[in-house]
Amino acid sequence: MPHLCVIGMRGIPGFVGGIETICEKLYPGVVAQSSIFRVTVLSRIAFNGETDYHFEGVRVKVLKALKINGIETFIHTLVALVYARCFVHPTIVHLHGIGPGFFSFLSRCLGFKTIVTHHSPDYKRPKWKWHGKLILKLGELFTVLFANKIVCVSKSVYDDLGAKYNFFISKRLVIRNAGSLTNLNSSGTNALNELGLSNRRYILAVGRLDKTKGFDDLISAYKMSNCSDMKLVIVGSNYVEDSYVKLRWFN
Repeated sequence: MPHLCVIGMRGIPGFVGGIETICEKLYPGVVAQSSIFRVTVLSRIAFNGETDYHFEGVRVKVLKALKINGIETFIHTLVALVYARCFVHPTIVHLHGIGPGFFSFLSRCLGFKTIVTHHSPDYKRPKWKWHGKLILKLGELFTVLFANKIVCVSKSVYDDLGAKYNFFISKRLVIRNAGSLTNLNSSGTNALNELGLSNRRYILAVGRLDKTKGFDDLISAYKMSNCSDMKLVIVGSNYVEDSYVKLRWFN
């Protein structure tokens, strides 16, 4: 039976983050649609105090790693790959992000078929210092060189990768992330009423309240626009209420 091991996210279910959201939907779907697959997620954060549990057919094992700002994911990926080799014994490893993709060579050396999902060129984010950017750029290069398959979440990511690395193109493909409509119901207008919104008369932005997401720029652009007849609605949260979340824009 093929065994898929997932590495590179905080955890599931109910964790804030794009990778976490798509994984929460993706892997239970894989298990539900194919009885031949087993899926194990090696995550970083406990869920309601649980460190070894099942979520909709997916086993989730929480592995603790050093919490050092900026390299936590990097360290956890290394720990998770060694743990996977010693205890999980998967046939396929799925790494999420070019940070974890730095270890695609190690994953291959450990005998795993390796898939890396390229979510974004994270080194372009201003929060990373030069050494962080260097590691991420190397992670992208190693992903291109050593992964068996590379999933790009958008055509722009695919094209950007092709412009920089015009080789091994055949192992890249585009699979776009998508949301779920399963929670929609006829009472959806209640939320609009509670927020004082009119149907089709608002602008919605959804994401984690992180400086790199540029919500403050969005608010500034909205104030300078001619859209005063429409309300700007920002939906999101963060793991910590840091100085950015406390800014006047969100109050």
